[in-house]
Amino acid sequence: MTIEGLKKSIEIAGLTADEGVLTEAFNKLEGEEFERIGKDFFDKDKNSDALRDLEPLAKACGVHYYTAQLALVLADAAELEKVYVSKGYGEKIYVNLLNDVKVKREECFKRFGVIGTNDGSWYCGFFSLRRFAFDRLTFDAARRLQFGYDKFGADYKPGDEVVAVHISSGRPLLREDVIASLKEAYEFFNYKLVNGLLVVFCISWLIYEPYVKEIYSPESNLAKFAKLFDPIGEVMLPEYFHDAWRIFYKEDLSDPDSLPQDTSLQRKFVKWIKEKKPNGEGAGVLVFDGEKVLTERP
Repeated sequence: MTIEGLKKSIEIAGLTADEGVLTEAFNKLEGEEFERIGKDFFDKDKNSDALRDLEPLAKACGVHYYTAQLALVLADAAELEKVYVSKGYGEKIYVNLLNDVKVKREECFKRFGVIGTNDGSWYCGFFSLRRFAFDRLTFDAARRLQFGYDKFGADYKPGDEVVAVHISSGRPLLREDVIASLKEAYEFFNYKLVNGLLVVFCISWLIYEPYVKEIYSPESNLAKFAKLFDPIGEVMLPEYFHDAWRIFYKEDLSDPDSLPQDTSLQRKFVKWIKEKKPNGEGAGVLVFDGEKVLTERP
């Protein structure tokens, strides 16, 4: 890792306003231990330990742990670009990663008021080449199904691998952007196609059917996204809605009247919480043929 690589990633990510904070953090952290952590971050068997080792180092250096994580990810991203190039992935994959980093930085600042990322573990998948960002959506290269799936021309048995999708915040979830990301994933994961189909698994609060039916407006971007998936199950979270921060940027739901109600979605969720309706996550499968989502519902 180098300060030059850090600055390059900062510029491409559009985080030049943070350059002073991040370069100061890098200079304080720089040394053999930080270099070792940066190398271990590329190893799928060591990257979680590397993040844990970063915390005491950051404390000893007088750097906030979240800022240290962001400095690590951005500095290592310049090294990851070299790996991407060697594999013929192209520059866009690198840029997409840094766009994702910017989103995580903004989430961290909104939640904690810290320039950094509180979710460095999210990037373990990127640096071990198991997770890739394609503009609006991010995909894990391998997710083993716990069930069989043989609809819409797909033919998968329990234990077979599919790709899994994650949805970042920060931008509207426009259908055209989702389709564009799916097309990029279809080309990138062409070795995973079965019968010419890309099968994508998702588990998220965004596709929880009670929300789709009772909270989302039928023509909303969220409803259109959820209806791209064939629902296969639900998990209710009566005790703790761990994704509440994605809606309110705070996790304590004990006083609904104190929650932000600046958007229609926030207001609807406040009403939902007051009525003590169960929160949850939905599980779904999306089947894409390269042009059309075969699982899309009206």
